[in-house]
Amino acid sequence: MNARAITPAPRSKWLPAILSILIILWQFDTQYRTPIIPTYPMRASIGLYPELIAEVWPYYYYGVFPVCSIAEPPPSKPQADIFIRDHANQLAMDLNLPCSMIRHGDFGRLWLLLPSVYLTGDPVVPSVVRLDQTLFIAALLCILWSFWREQKFLLGILIILLVGSDPFQQDQLAQENIFSLPITFALFTLAANLPLITGRLAPKKSAFLIAAASAVFLATARDIRAEAAMAIAALPIIYLTIPDTPWLRRLALIATLTASYLLTSFAWTKFWNYKIEQATQWVAAHGGHPYDGYRTPHHTLWHVLWEGLGDFDHKFSYAWDDKRAFTYAAPILRSQYHLNITYTAGYHSDQTYPPDHYYWISPEDLPQYTDLMRAKVLHDITHHPLWYAGILDNRFWAILGQAVPARLALGPVVLETHYLTYFTPLAWPLLIWRRKWQDLKIILISLTLSLTPLFVYTGQGTTYWGIFHLVTLAVITNWAIAELLPNRHLGGLIPSCPPQSNSA
Repeated sequence: MNARAITPAPRSKWLPAILSILIILWQFDTQYRTPIIPTYPMRASIGLYPELIAEVWPYYYYGVFPVCSIAEPPPSKPQADIFIRDHANQLAMDLNLPCSMIRHGDFGRLWLLLPSVYLTGDPVVPSVVRLDQTLFIAALLCILWSFWREQKFLLGILIILLVGSDPFQQDQLAQENIFSLPITFALFTLAANLPLITGRLAPKKSAFLIAAASAVFLATARDIRAEAAMAIAALPIIYLTIPDTPWLRRLALIATLTASYLLTSFAWTKFWNYKIEQATQWVAAHGGHPYDGYRTPHHTLWHVLWEGLGDFDHKFSYAWDDKRAFTYAAPILRSQYHLNITYTAGYHSDQTYPPDHYYWISPEDLPQYTDLMRAKVLHDITHHPLWYAGILDNRFWAILGQAVPARLALGPVVLETHYLTYFTPLAWPLLIWRRKWQDLKIILISLTLSLTPLFVYTGQGTTYWGIFHLVTLAVITNWAIAELLPNRHLGGLIPSCPPQSNSA
């Protein structure tokens, strides 16, 4: 669609600065009124492992991680020295809990606790609440300024109002956990890559800097939690469809993104392997219990996929339950893989790791367990495609039906509706028909937050991460205002309604 050329309206440089202050005050007010018990809780995962809290003080005092103890953490360095002198035999690297840092990885969660520890000097009761809140406000401000620079200021304001009022996000910002981070990091990714969505910076070298920085940021986020890095899935599509850009340059941007992501992931894995080796030697030197069992840099994917199929399966007895998974796997590990593994109850097998038999073996630790779960999941999906298609269909409707309501929260006034979510998919063909490619790519980044409920599991709160309906509502509202008021700029809120390129 050819749009008429419109001369950009003058923009007040003070407007985004004033709105930045208002956003900060608005979010402080909203977060202050957030209930302690969330209305939209996340129960599908533990998130911030309790074991991690016990591992903060050895890192703070001695720089070793992961190291912990079942004893009460010492509140000061002198008391820690006394504990190490008199009770070092209680030092361990795992507390035999259901979720283990050294076994299941995602070590970057440690970073989230360190700001409060270094600010307060208290490694006993670390907190992530202020950090989560600060990061989210920073993400909203990045959206504000990025959309301002790209002549999409009104759309940015609408996204900020809707996502900033998201009841799930506000609930999670008040919790000592990390479930607010996926939405926060998706907003950072959108703000950083908006100049490539519009194509403004595509011809410049800074485009490669954005691609590399996005990859480093999201690979680092992946070291915290997989969902925090889901926005990476949208970026190759965005780079491949940059308007008016040679194909070689588009492919080079994707190559930069991929290489930067893999190199960053490799660097973090090397770093954590070094820290684990250091911690192992330190614990052994002090007479504690070094861990010498199996471990992975991240939570095992196939275990989660096996359990996730239980959300709508009525044929193969899948279930979102570690115990059910272990009950299924243990006899097969004995009969087909010839492992001396038996399972009775709980989150570990009946066997322990030599040489000191301090650590219980979890079936999830074993590489053979991962092979078994992979084979089972792939077999059932490939041999029963209609069964799997039915699960995906149910998940799609659950994503729509269980999404948080579209809400506007301003002070004591809260306006919300559940019904607009169901109309969201109807807007996408309309946007395609009108060739609103930039808007569709903005929505695409928000859609990545729904990949987990679509392909892994829809129960116990995972659908609440979805903000695609909020971003789509913002896009449609912005479009409607631009069409109704083509020559009114509302003091710079609608800078110029610039035409979107016909090129994908």
